[in-house]
Amino acid sequence: MKKLLILWLLLSGSLSFGQTYRNYLRPQGNDYTYQPQQAKAALNWKRFPRFSIQKDWIYWGPRFKKRSGDIGEWDDDFFTHGFRQLIPNLNYSGTGNDAVNYQDILNNSGDKMMGYILMPGSPGNMPSYLTGPYNALPDSDPRKAQIAPYINSLIPVTDPDAARLMGTWMGDLIKNGICGGKIPKWVTIDEESAHYWDHPEKEGSLKKFVGYLYQGILQVCTTSKVFTYGPKPVTSPSFKGYADKGKSIDGYLFTEHPQYAINFWWGTGNTSAPLDVNSPMAVALRANGGGVAAGDHYYRTTIGGMQTIYQKNGDGSYVLANGRRVLRTDNSTTTAFGKTFTVYGNDPNYFNQNEYDYHTSWLYEDVAGEEANRFWMNNRTYALRKNDRSSDFTGVMLGDWYRTNTEEANAPGQTDARPVDGDALESGTIFRALLHDSEFLWHGEYLQRSPTTFDNGAIQFPGVTVNQGGYKTNLGQFEYIVKGLHRFSQFEGRNWGNWYWVRPHRGIDVDFDKWKEACIRGRISETGNNVEIVAAWPMLDPADQVRVDVWVDTGSWKSGSTHFFITGRKTYVDAWQIPNVPTGTTILPQHLRFRYSSPLITPSPTITWTGDYRFTAANSETIPTAISN
Repeated sequence: MKKLLILWLLLSGSLSFGQTYRNYLRPQGNDYTYQPQQAKAALNWKRFPRFSIQKDWIYWGPRFKKRSGDIGEWDDDFFTHGFRQLIPNLNYSGTGNDAVNYQDILNNSGDKMMGYILMPGSPGNMPSYLTGPYNALPDSDPRKAQIAPYINSLIPVTDPDAARLMGTWMGDLIKNGICGGKIPKWVTIDEESAHYWDHPEKEGSLKKFVGYLYQGILQVCTTSKVFTYGPKPVTSPSFKGYADKGKSIDGYLFTEHPQYAINFWWGTGNTSAPLDVNSPMAVALRANGGGVAAGDHYYRTTIGGMQTIYQKNGDGSYVLANGRRVLRTDNSTTTAFGKTFTVYGNDPNYFNQNEYDYHTSWLYEDVAGEEANRFWMNNRTYALRKNDRSSDFTGVMLGDWYRTNTEEANAPGQTDARPVDGDALESGTIFRALLHDSEFLWHGEYLQRSPTTFDNGAIQFPGVTVNQGGYKTNLGQFEYIVKGLHRFSQFEGRNWGNWYWVRPHRGIDVDFDKWKEACIRGRISETGNNVEIVAAWPMLDPADQVRVDVWVDTGSWKSGSTHFFITGRKTYVDAWQIPNVPTGTTILPQHLRFRYSSPLITPSPTITWTGDYRFTAANSETIPTAISN
């Protein structure tokens, strides 16, 4: 009987001794037709099947008890659509006084929460969770004198004991006010909202202060992990706005420039010094098995449904300069989510940058930052595998605050913030799901500030009778994030283990040329010869499609070839299992080959990459016979 049961399980696929997967890449990957909704204040979880991913994605968005008459009656569907924790507080203001509504309406366990605390935004509106305990301190307590300048003028408290005491006040609010007496898995501080530039040590003082605050929080939230706001330069090389973060400065990647000092690696801007593994921030990150050292990025791309980002001649052909297409510089309009808005060739509200150029740069900036942070955390050594890091930072992960709101992209003369481009949100989600160990979806509720108007279809939060300050929701965009997570989740069942990173090119090459470099990243499983590829090319127009041929060459063995397409504004993701690998052969990133031609340059150049940019490949290499499907 037992033998019959085992035979049935094997035949049914419920039991196997080794899973076999598709041995080729699908030309379009796992993308599927998706019609964006036009509603501003609705998110239909039911458009997607239930799924999960194998890392913490933390959700900050509306959630509701089932109450009759409320707009957007939601349950906890985010937990069945890729997310694993949430922020219990439902709204906040710039002062921090109403940062929470003091309830966890879903009654979640602590391991499903992140405790978020807002730093005060101005000295005249210090939150009661700080002023109350401060006023209760006896004048004889020396810590009161240390805290007094902070209470009065927002000068950071760098005295360890005083700063840790303030951290315990924050920890008490997180545990007992926000999380209903439960200790959350994650704790985080909105570290930038109080810009402490009036202290002589400037960013260095903020790093120390926040590090000690976290240590104090952990005295109350004793098992929590820290999700820091993250890498900020102590000193920065000169650059022109955020688009230049995707370019080289003085021959260096911006994020690997000698002057770029990530705030938890060093106590000063001296990047030739040993890593400051005992800095207050580093100590907090390493507590309780390690936290997440996060960055902070907006997605402000506003291209939407535009058919071209390039200048064209009267006959519809592209204007060329030195054989390369020329980006537009005009102001134009596009429509997204049922709204028409302006795209600026020179945006006075955003560093006077060309928005077409920014659209082409943000993804490279993201990829470059992730790679550089792993480089620093691995003791200034290339991180070949997922878990590569120095022993001092064992357990410390890398992630990001995924800032998806667009309020800072509210351009002059417009009555509402421009929506984030849906395809860009999907692309950022897929790349981040691959590259980051954990992610905090900040502003996932899409609160968008409008200077004069309210959205009568906006969801009202529990306990909030009006949208304060003109805030409104645009939840239709959020579905692109869910779609991106859903697409990525389809390969999470494979045994990736301590995978090898696939990086065919630098985040940004020091001789950066976006007209010839697609953005490709991936991973190779520790065992089983599985390869996942994620690719996009922001420089492409929607009508552009580029074929990429892929094969393996170890020097002693060569696979058959497979291929995929990168289409303008779309993101490719798929995985394949390399067939017929000889026993005892380990497939490393440098054994992969990628070949494509750029349509953005005339005459079109051919590019051949390995899967590790430290190794080169020649265009003279012959593409093997295609794998038979």
